This record gives sequence, structure tokens and C-alpha cells, in this order.
Amino acid sequence: MRSIALLLMLLVLVPSLSWANGDPQYLAELQQSARSAKLAENPYWHRLLHFHKNKLLPGSTSTIDAAIFFNAPNGNTNTQAELDATLAKFFSDEPILEELPQCRFKARYEWLREQLHFDAARLPTQSCPMHDEWMGNLDTVAISAVFASNDLNSPATMYGHSLLRLDKRGQDVDQRLLAYAVNYAADIAQGENMLTYTVLGLSGGFDGQYSVYRYHEKVRQYARINNRDLWEYSLKLNPDEVRHVLWHLWEMRGVGSNYYFFTENCSYMMLALLQTARPGLYLTEQYDFPGLYTMPVDTLRTLRNAGLVGELGFRPSLARRLQHQLKQLAPAQEDWVLDASEHQLNFDDPAYKLASPRDQARMLEAANDRLLFGYSENNVERERALPQSHALQSARSKINAKPDFDPVPQPATSPELGHATSRWNVAWRNSNDANAAVLGYRAAYHERLDPPAGYLAGGELECFDLNLLVRNGKLKLSNFTLVNVQAVSAWDRAFKPISWQVSGGLRRYGLDALRADPQGRTGAYVDAGVGIAAAPFETAYVYGFAFAEADANRDLNEDYAVAAGLRAGFSWSIASRFMQQIETDWVGPVVGSSSNRLSLRLGSQWQMAPNNGLRLSLNYARESNLDAHDIQLSWLHYF
Repeated sequence: MRSIALLLMLLVLVPSLSWANGDPQYLAELQQSARSAKLAENPYWHRLLHFHKNKLLPGSTSTIDAAIFFNAPNGNTNTQAELDATLAKFFSDEPILEELPQCRFKARYEWLREQLHFDAARLPTQSCPMHDEWMGNLDTVAISAVFASNDLNSPATMYGHSLLRLDKRGQDVDQRLLAYAVNYAADIAQGENMLTYTVLGLSGGFDGQYSVYRYHEKVRQYARINNRDLWEYSLKLNPDEVRHVLWHLWEMRGVGSNYYFFTENCSYMMLALLQTARPGLYLTEQYDFPGLYTMPVDTLRTLRNAGLVGELGFRPSLARRLQHQLKQLAPAQEDWVLDASEHQLNFDDPAYKLASPRDQARMLEAANDRLLFGYSENNVERERALPQSHALQSARSKINAKPDFDPVPQPATSPELGHATSRWNVAWRNSNDANAAVLGYRAAYHERLDPPAGYLAGGELECFDLNLLVRNGKLKLSNFTLVNVQAVSAWDRAFKPISWQVSGGLRRYGLDALRADPQGRTGAYVDAGVGIAAAPFETAYVYGFAFAEADANRDLNEDYAVAAGLRAGFSWSIASRFMQQIETDWVGPVVGSSSNRLSLRLGSQWQMAPNNGLRLSLNYARESNLDAHDIQLSWLHYF
């Protein structure tokens, strides 16, 4: 009687269901068996549905928003209802987007079949030609995680990007360019303005989806056009686990979810896909609560900590490869390459004409790469780039010699082995005979005095950096940096990038910012500038900016101050253990209550352990015939 009651209830809830594919009595039995086994509470079922615990309210919710992904009207909040409705769908021969239900929900079908031991006589297996053809075309035997290094010039990829590569049977390193890649990205309209782009990206206003491309397309996009290094991590998954991931990827075709830049982003969704490989593999939990951010490099650490990372591969960016090639040319040959890529070809130049066939091959390939780099950076017009590239390739085709460039050396430290992205610090500050303790927390990511190993050279990217002063039992805000970006790229004969910086948050104005016992109020500020930089040796940067700053502070006579000036600095590191920086600012008044100010900052950090450092900072400022200084000793812990 109980089984009949369950069946009647199902018929009421799903009136349009077709029963041509099995025994409806068997459905009630399966649903009862699933309830007895508490399959709706099984963590693997939750992962197949992308469920996670709510951050504030009790209960769980799926991160997937598309109704087509669910079989129950409340399937995105009720795992039991979704399980009952999914089992019911398996008895239907009504197509869902031109696929039979057992095929459309392949991962769910296979897992429930294994758990409930489906009787094929009472629930016939449906034929899935589209799925079988798709699996055959992929022919995937292994999966690799790929990390595209961060690009400070692109807001969406400032922290890097994660994707997967589906390796075919029998492919070597070069043939893997023909493999397929799985990407998860936001669907962003072309020409989206920066304001709506930022607001929608932070609030989940974009729709994100998985997509499958040829891997060489992504290599071209990231390594050749965006000039980002690619790190490839083979994953230790057996054939059954690979198949489970592909089954779930099949279910996710055309299924959208809200894309959040800092949380449910490319990296989070790649982990969500990979954790369907097997029961007991939990990859997203640490990012669900408190769920403030999901950094691509942190997800690499998650994979390594889960024991999934195998062999490591490295594909250098076009810029890195070109820099390495130019170092292997004689000065006259380098001059010819730069002239050929920037002006006109001259095959009668003695530097080219008298070169050996190997050197000619080197010069032609380097010149073509330099031309493509200029085109990707919008420094060379298409009308000149294409015919000139064709002429270089035509000349190269007539030379049989190989260039035999030395391979680009892989950086000693891969991204996930660098310092952890979050940081807290405890410090002692002394200024003008006053002392205070400083408590600090930074959500992410990296500044120039942090150990550089594994991070973008010259880059500085910080988010949510909070520092509090503790003095005489009282707590005061020292400063709060919402965001700080400083892209310092070395200028040389072949590369002439523009360096830039922007920062904003809350701070105390002028000399009050240095004091251990500040008396003024905090106010909002923004600071931005452009400049150039040089690298006198491998681990050092000299840089200069023209910049402007604006402060809004009620302590000022006019409640605001706008100033402009120059900033210069020099930073260097020794073996990623000792980092030093000297930086000075001079600003003059523009409007408001601003005045002339000279500042000098010196910092030195000793990294005594991979995630622990000791830092000494000295600061001096002079403004309106007054001056202030401070000294601060900090212990920093990265986590």
C-alpha cells in the first residue's frame, strides 16, 4: 500500500510524465530504497548537484541557477525532491533538449544505477548516441589542470585563470596542443563598460558556463596574445575517475550559473567539476565558508594537498620566449630583428646576409615573434603586420637549418609553491617617542616586499589590507587599503611597456599617517599614476611614476585635498629570502587643502620560513615645515 501511495503522489506531482520506458511500480521501489539508504544526504549526490551550505541562513543551496539542470521545481534547494524527480525522469522517454533523460543526466544516472542496482528488465537502459559520439571524439585518458599566470592589465584575470586539459590517448607534449580544454568563464558582452563590468562581476550579474575548446586556441589566447605563462599539472586520476568527470561535464553543457569574480569563479567551478571524480574527494569546502574569495593559485594548492598533482609542465609566454631568444643573438643580429619587426625588412643588411643559416633562421623566427608581439600589444597595425609576417615566414621556409634556440628555462618555483596568498601581521611601531602595537590582516595577494618566488615579477596586487593600532588599551584604525595595484614592467630595447599603479581605501592624512598615536580622523583616498621601469639586474627594478592623489577628510580645511607629483623607487631581492625596497614621493598642491610633501620609505624583509617573515620599515615625511618619522618591526604570517 505504501508503494502505491508513493506512486500516486508522484503521478500527481508529475502529471505529464511518460511511462513508456519502464515499470512505474519499480519507480516507487527505487525511491523507497534511495530514502532508506539516505542517498539524498550523500555528499556525492550533493556534489553532483553543486550544493553547498548557505553562508548565513540554515540549509544548503545549489550554485547552479539554470532550471534545465534540475528535475524538481525546488531541486536547487531540496536534494530529496531532486532525487525523487530524477529517478522518475529515468522512466520517461520524453527528450530533454533532444536527449533522453538517462543520457542528459548521465552522471546522476550512472551513480544512482550503481547505488540502487537498477534492474534493466524493469528500467531499460536508454541509448545515448550523442553522448557516445562526444566521448569518442574526446577519447580522454587523462586530465591536466592548467594555470594561466595573472595579468595585471586585465581586471578579470588579475589573479590568474584556471582551466582543464583533456589529454587524448598517445599524445606527446607537442601533440597535446590538439587536445581539448575545458574552460569556465563569464558571458560578457563585447564593449561592456568598466563600471557595469565591475558591479555585475562582484554581484553575480554575469552568467557563467563551461565550454570546450581545442587547447591550442587557449594557448594562443593566453601565451601568445595575452603574454601569460601557462603551468600544466597532470592529475592523478584513474580511467574511472576521468570518466566520472566527463559524465558530469556532459550534464553541464548549456547550464549557466551566476559568476562572481571573487568566489564562484573559474577556479571554484573547476574544483566543483573535478570533485565529481570520486566519492570522498572534497575540493570546494574550504572556499564555501566563509567564502570571501577563491584564488586560482590557492586552488592549485588544494589539488596538491589532495594528492592529485603529478608531473608539471611549463609553456612560456610569447614575451618570455622572445626575451630568451634575443639574448642568444649577437648585438648586430638583435638590431636587425628589432628593425625588421618595427620598420622594413632588409635582407641585404650584412648582419643578416653574412650570418650562418642557423643564425638566419634564428633572426627570422625572432623577428616574426617580435612582430606578432607588437601586433598583440596594438603597437603594429594589421595592414603592416600581416604582409611583413608573411615575408618573414616565406624567407624562413627557404632555410633548412634549425634555429636550435636553447629552451626557455622554467622558473625555479611554480605558482602554488610561492607564499600563501592571505597574511596577518603583528608589529611594534615607534614614532616621535610614542609606541603602539599594530595588528594587520590582508586578504590577498602580493606586494613587492613579499618573497617573489612563484609570483609575477615586478607586480604588486593587494586587496582588503587592514591595519589597526593598539595603544593604552584603545583600538584605532591605522589604514585600510581596499585595492592596491602596481604593474611594474621593465623597459628595454625590445619591450617598452607602460607601468601603472592605482590604490584606494581609507587613511589618515599627511604626517598623521606615520604616528603611533594619531590624533586626526581617517578619510577616503585614491592614488593613481603611470610611469616606466627598468631591470638593472634579474631580481631588481628601478621605477618612476607621475601620479596624482585625492583625499576626502574632515580634518582638512576644505574637507578635501588633491595633489600631484612624482614617485620613484628601487627594489631588489636575494634568493627570495631577503627583499629590500626604497621609495620616495614628492607631491605639490593642485586644489583643496593640499600642500607640498616629501616622503621616504625604506623596507627590508627576511623570509625565515616559507610562510613567515620579519620586516623592518622606516618612514619619513616632511610637510609645511613639519616632519614625522616612524620605525616599525613586524612579524608576518602567510596562510
